[in-house]
Amino acid sequence: MARLVASFRVGALEVTQLSDGSFHRPLGGFFDGVDPAEWMPLAGVASPEEGAPFNFSAMLVRGDGHTTLIDTANGTRGVEDSWEGGAQLFARLAEVGVEPGDVDTVVYSHLHPDHIGWNLTPEGVPAFPNARFHLSEPELDWWLHYDGNDHPMRDYAREKMVPLVEAGRVESFVGDRQVTPSLTMVYAPGHTPGHCVQLLESEGEAALIVGDSAHHPVHLARQGWHSTFDWNRDQARAARRKLAEIALHKGAIVTGVHFPILTLGRIERDGAGGYRYVVTEGPGGGAADAP
Repeated sequence: MARLVASFRVGALEVTQLSDGSFHRPLGGFFDGVDPAEWMPLAGVASPEEGAPFNFSAMLVRGDGHTTLIDTANGTRGVEDSWEGGAQLFARLAEVGVEPGDVDTVVYSHLHPDHIGWNLTPEGVPAFPNARFHLSEPELDWWLHYDGNDHPMRDYAREKMVPLVEAGRVESFVGDRQVTPSLTMVYAPGHTPGHCVQLLESEGEAALIVGDSAHHPVHLARQGWHSTFDWNRDQARAARRKLAEIALHKGAIVTGVHFPILTLGRIERDGAGGYRYVVTEGPGGGAADAP
């Protein structure tokens, strides 16, 4: 049985990963064009069709005077009976003592459907009634305003974002932006035009929440391996290098919203001009290397 909620500390911050659906998923689409013989051993599967642990989740940050949610997870879209905790983000929040009205800040890595699913309730009203919503201006423009965007997820993004924009609840920015005393949005395009990762800093400690710059820890080391969903592969590879260098400079914990709960690690240089992701805490509680 998968864990659906778990927390870790970053200085004075409590960071909690909240699952909105945990399941096993074939990973071939996340290693597009890579020989399965190369990626399968690193992903821990014996065939491209074998499912591996995968999460749709959000991250809750408390301890700096704000209650901040990183992404609003998958919502009710495409939920299957086999998923543990599917479409149950609010149950996970309640488990850690948070009501939707307590959330005052929401930040988005990007606007793919599994990151904006709980913007609105099924009745179409804002699910976090007291929050302001922050994201990169290139991301907002791409999905809401660029007529040349014929992406199949465009209409869903507009459905979930336009009511918040029209209510005056959305704040966009260009480049990096410090949103709360402890959270900085770091511009890292490639997966989408305005993708951002989140840098958390408190009391000399740091963590990076990598969004979809890495769907799997292997991407943090094999930075040229790409998901079929990456919009610009050159930029996505550059973004992974950028976040690796930030993680090294800050000595940051690195984790992601799609990683099994709870997967924490640190970036190290591999001695050959590349990087490796060293798992310090994994779903089983142990440590392992992800070269």
